[in-house]
Amino acid sequence: MRKAYFEKGAERLVRKFREVDAAGNFVSPLLVAKEGCFQRDLEPGNGGDVAGFHKTFCDTQTRASTLAEQFNKLLAALPGVGAITPRVFFLKCSVYVLEDGVHSLFRDAAAILVEKQLNISRYQKWNDNKGRRALDAHAAKNIAGRDHRVGR
Repeated sequence: MRKAYFEKGAERLVRKFREVDAAGNFVSPLLVAKEGCFQRDLEPGNGGDVAGFHKTFCDTQTRASTLAEQFNKLLAALPGVGAITPRVFFLKCSVYVLEDGVHSLFRDAAAILVEKQLNISRYQKWNDNKGRRALDAHAAKNIAGRDHRVGR
């Protein structure tokens, strides 16, 4: 797992992550490991449960995936909807519990949320998890001499 995070959202830090075998060879596709920005508050010494925190997120994402599948089926039945019509999907995620001391690289977290790393040339994130749409955030950076705050 990378020491430095490559993305930060409102609630999570994201690092690149790969599974390796005993010889140190990569045995997984590209993955990302996510840590809650405030998960230190959940560590056992503080009366919390980091693995449980991530499990709740995975359960919610699994339910959202089921609803997205139902939505996509209903969408496909509508007149005029074709193969180029966008569909809604959610990534499958897992909770990894780190038991070998490596977790000290990850802000002392003993559990992390792991999911497949998306190919950014094929997928677009539509919001920045802070209430702004991606287009708004991009536009705000490119408007010279104006108020750069973006409304919701």
